[in-house]
Amino acid sequence: MAERDASIYLESDVFLHDVFIVERGEITSFVLQLEVYEDGVWHPVVRCDSAHGEAHIDYINPGGSENNKTWLGVTAPINTIYQT
Repeated sequence: MAERDASIYLESDVFLHDVFIVERGEITSFVLQLEVYEDGVWHPVVRCDSAHGEAHIDYINPGGSENNKTWLGVTAPINTIYQT
């Protein structure tokens, strides 16, 4: 199992966490989280991950709690959705 971190600053006050777990050449789990820096604090805004066994998007309130969750209907291995 290998963890691949491709996190990047999109702007000085916008950061994208981008972490994938790869097993035997297949992506088995991932987290993408967009954060913005405001008033001296980093705030998560939206997160797409494969927790709970299925890929989904979490929309996050300024206070840090989830506002909404959208299920994407994709399960591990994640990269099979891109194969034709």
